[in-house]
Amino acid sequence: MMNRHNLLSIAALGAVLSLLVVAPRAEAQRGGRNGNNGNMMGGMMMGGPGGFRMVEPTVSNTSQLIKRPDVQTELVLSGRQREQLVEVQQGMVTDMSKRVRENMPDFRKLRNMSPEDRQVEQEKMRQQAQDGVQSAMSGATSEMDKKLMTILSPGQMKRLRELDLQWRGTLAVGDKTVGEKFAFTSEQTQQVQQLLGEYTKERNDAMSSAFSGMMGGGRGGRRGANGAGAGTTPADGTATPTPSTPPAAGGRPQFDPADMEKRMTEAQASTDKVRLKLNEKALEIFTPGQLALWKTMNGKKFVFRKNEQ
Repeated sequence: MMNRHNLLSIAALGAVLSLLVVAPRAEAQRGGRNGNNGNMMGGMMMGGPGGFRMVEPTVSNTSQLIKRPDVQTELVLSGRQREQLVEVQQGMVTDMSKRVRENMPDFRKLRNMSPEDRQVEQEKMRQQAQDGVQSAMSGATSEMDKKLMTILSPGQMKRLRELDLQWRGTLAVGDKTVGEKFAFTSEQTQQVQQLLGEYTKERNDAMSSAFSGMMGGGRGGRRGANGAGAGTTPADGTATPTPSTPPAAGGRPQFDPADMEKRMTEAQASTDKVRLKLNEKALEIFTPGQLALWKTMNGKKFVFRKNEQ
């Protein structure tokens, strides 16, 4: 079962893109009421009910990994270091929430638009969210890494970075700070980007399906007895909520935490499977020298224990 108190999800980017798919319909269901999308997404990223942890290969996961008991044991953290980490992580929650709120699009703009204009504006918002959340993730991670270096010894920090690469897998070379060490040719760089594109599409599709179902619409909705999607959207544009997420007063669908966690677990499993296959493909791009470098940067192989998040 996923950790419901996960402070920061590296899957945030995919979640935001998925939310953008269903947000216009949700906004319409609110009857024009103002919804604070930044707070909602910030809450999910900070590990509300059904918190998730899909891997984003191009973003450092050190801030997540350092919270794992198995990683803390591997690094031989002292009691004082553990206390300092708790303090730093609490500050990171506030920082990330603020960054998310500042970068989330204002869905209220979509209310009075024609379908054609709404589609154009939604695509702009999608890009805004992608750029904004990526910036928020990078900024928060960078700040966390700086603070980690004041808590951990050089040896501990080195090992944490090795574990980070093992966790992310070969696609981590798509991260500029990692990839620049390999002196890739333009052809290799293009191949890496193609693999990352495949992963991003699979991840966003999985997240979109999960979120659409939780919002009571789209392809992620449950199937009814007659074979129709219980969460489908009829011609009048009104989403029919799933049986487990009845609408509250005013017709606004409610999240079912158990259903949310189930959907996110399934989305994560399918995405991880794709990522592992693409990591293997990425290895085929490397020269013998680059393979040797990758092995060195990974350090001693570490087996991450399941369900320790």
